[in-house]
Amino acid sequence: IAAGRPGGKEGGRKARRASGSGRPALNNESEIFWWCDLLINSQHKTFDRPYAWWSNTFYTAVQQIGRTVVVLCPWDAPVPLQRAWCLFELHAAVATGQSLHVHMPPCEREAFERALVDDFSSIAAALSAVDLAKSEAARSTDRDNIFAAVRSEVGFHELNIEVTSAFRQWLLAAGTSALLRAEAEDELELGPVKQPLALRNQLAVLCREHGDWPEAERLFAEELEACEAAAHGNESDADWLIALNNLAAILVRRGRYDEAEPLLSKALSCREHANGPSAVDTLVSCGNLASLLRYKGELVRAERLATRVYRGRVQELGDEHVQTAIAACDLSLCKLDRADFSESIRLARLALKGARAAVGVRNLSCLNIQLSLALILASSPGESTLDEAERLAADVLAAYEQQSGREHADTLLASATRGLARVGRDGLLAAEARRAGMGEMRSALEALSAPPHELPRNHWSVRRIQSALESAERADGLHPRGRLGE
Repeated sequence: IAAGRPGGKEGGRKARRASGSGRPALNNESEIFWWCDLLINSQHKTFDRPYAWWSNTFYTAVQQIGRTVVVLCPWDAPVPLQRAWCLFELHAAVATGQSLHVHMPPCEREAFERALVDDFSSIAAALSAVDLAKSEAARSTDRDNIFAAVRSEVGFHELNIEVTSAFRQWLLAAGTSALLRAEAEDELELGPVKQPLALRNQLAVLCREHGDWPEAERLFAEELEACEAAAHGNESDADWLIALNNLAAILVRRGRYDEAEPLLSKALSCREHANGPSAVDTLVSCGNLASLLRYKGELVRAERLATRVYRGRVQELGDEHVQTAIAACDLSLCKLDRADFSESIRLARLALKGARAAVGVRNLSCLNIQLSLALILASSPGESTLDEAERLAADVLAAYEQQSGREHADTLLASATRGLARVGRDGLLAAEARRAGMGEMRSALEALSAPPHELPRNHWSVRRIQSALESAERADGLHPRGRLGE
């Protein structure tokens, strides 16, 4: 389900004004501190450090200091996240439960707060690009010793997840504070009716991407209410239509299809009337409604709308545009639900190729398409596509674990998809893989049914995972453990 950001250029202007106002410079010398790390840890003496120093003493020193400060500069490609020493210290701070303080120079903070409104995806990408294996150090021996200590303690992937998780929590707090501060400043100037809609929207997006769907829903509902007040009954108002779509999108994510359908139908009708059947915004609403109808099992209508969107995207944007790729992926899932496996696989491969060319392999849209291809391959008859399905799902799972965290719904669905690829194998030699796959699927279903997700039994992904798990349990002679929520 595609979302949007109301407010347009006006919202971006407000954020730029708010981010640059009301923040005093640090002119008072009592507020400025110098930190001389050579007095704590001389890097000139690390040649002679024994392994115990790297694995124990350094951790103890970080713990006793009690605070770790990291300066993000530049904010969109922070140097500390590219240095082995810095990542090792951040890991030590997280592992020993110390407080993490993130700071930026004033110019970087202003750029960061602009991006909260204008380019939120760039923030998530910058702070999730942690990769110890690609980090650098002034001396190769330091790098080797750090790598050895990490391998023996947690492993590279776990360190990457730890550090990214710490920054994700900071981003939620910092983003919330910055957006609320700017919103309050604009409300004083503009009054309570005309809210800075772009800022409110991005705060909701921030909550949604961190998995706090109830809070995201509340904020999107407030956004819609504010837009309705500002539109004064004008059903062609662009902000109101975007807000209508955004609330519907979070309702769909939470499996509340009957509540979302009238909102999406209204948005499509109004956009067709205001902009025409082939306009970009009209196709967004058309695609969202197509996905909802597919989730509800209305496959003929869903495929007709999805085909309309895909053809419109190809004509307007060409084959190698991310929106075309998303449309191709949505159509491939319609084909999957109608058991047209060969066409479903063809379209999903085409979508993944286009997305990789347009936005790169680690972009969230590209990863979502890759997971859809893995699901289609794992659901197809026979075993010829299972190895590829498992490999693709495992790759997405590792990326989601780092970008979103292990408890995020998208991560849980990726784990279940890898499990689906494993349970499809036959024979005694594959028994262990099948059991592991069923375990992954059960764990995912249990987590998805619990707070904060609480996905209902009719959720499209839950239904598919539950059905596949029951089939696998019957094939292995196990008694199905009951449906989600029973």
